[in-house]
Amino acid sequence: MDPYRVLFPLGVFAAILGTVPWVTFGFGLSNFYPGLFHPDLMMGGFLFAFSAGFLMTAIPQFTGSAVCRTWELFLSAAIFVALVAASFFEYRFWFHVLSCFSLISLVMFCIRRVLSRTNSPPRFFIFVGLGLLMGIVGSGLLALCDLGWLVGGAWFGLAKLIYTQGMVLSLILGVGTHLLPAIWGWAELPIKASKVDVSESVLKVIGPVFVLAFVLASSFIVEVKWSAVAGWVMRAILVTFLSVNHWHILRKPKARGRLAFWLWISAWALLIGLWAPVLAPAYWVHGIHIAFIGGFGLMTLMVASRVTLAHGGYGHRVELRSRLLPAAAIIILLSAFTRGLAPLVPQAYLHHLAYAAGTWIIGVLTWSFVFIPKMIRLGPKSSPHTH
Repeated sequence: MDPYRVLFPLGVFAAILGTVPWVTFGFGLSNFYPGLFHPDLMMGGFLFAFSAGFLMTAIPQFTGSAVCRTWELFLSAAIFVALVAASFFEYRFWFHVLSCFSLISLVMFCIRRVLSRTNSPPRFFIFVGLGLLMGIVGSGLLALCDLGWLVGGAWFGLAKLIYTQGMVLSLILGVGTHLLPAIWGWAELPIKASKVDVSESVLKVIGPVFVLAFVLASSFIVEVKWSAVAGWVMRAILVTFLSVNHWHILRKPKARGRLAFWLWISAWALLIGLWAPVLAPAYWVHGIHIAFIGGFGLMTLMVASRVTLAHGGYGHRVELRSRLLPAAAIIILLSAFTRGLAPLVPQAYLHHLAYAAGTWIIGVLTWSFVFIPKMIRLGPKSSPHTH
């Protein structure tokens, strides 16, 4: 079975479960403050499940290696279920340990495919490796902080940053720099990459990508140790450079279809969310949520839409005609900006957090209504009755 068919629905479950407490808390229906529960489950649950589903489906194609084995998918799903259960514990250690273990399992899956590859993965996949590494280090450091073995705000701050921002942002840069231009009609899908001369690869191709990856990783250390604004500026400039020069974000997508358009909008939301803390440092935590919801969240769902349609054999009909797809995107963007602008209404601040959370849930459910049925049943391409 294709991994996305299992992991994407699990990710949807985490996306809703991780947000419901903000609705109940914001409206005064519960005393449970979801300050730690929410970011853990959104990053280590929702976004990780979709990332794992994508990578475990796509890496075998990118590398020309073996498809996901049943035991590998079962292991990934089992760890994820345990992780969701652990997210309810007030003691965060078990969640962070399971998150670290799930990331290590995904890394081992990727290493097995890379070692047996017949094709070389795209060059910007260096960011994928960096993202998985930051996730492992971040969750591992958080677990050590939970045990009290690492004391000090700097350790916790760095761990939280690379786990909640660095991991997903790096995965987006690694996958998106090759995939987004292809979906927008500016490039070919990087499925059949061929091996290149090693010296040429290091000097002319991989070397500059390593430099960019180093800048991204360094930005989090700069933010914690020296200047938060300097770290934000480094990341915003890096993503702006990649989005302009490699994603071609300044041009409206050439490809037809609503999916390409809303994926393009999500890229702009990511940029706005990354620059918002720079322009309004006092409200950085609110501004960055535009990147989290409208960037990370919406972009993830739009890419998952393409994966589901392409691997299920549904073609482009749904993304050309579906009215629910743009409706879901609009609702999610409304959630992003409702959350980002919440401090402008201090007298109803908590209510605005609840509005944003509820709107996000409605947007995810709208998207799920279109795509979950296509994941849990065989599509035209893979159906045994199709000739």
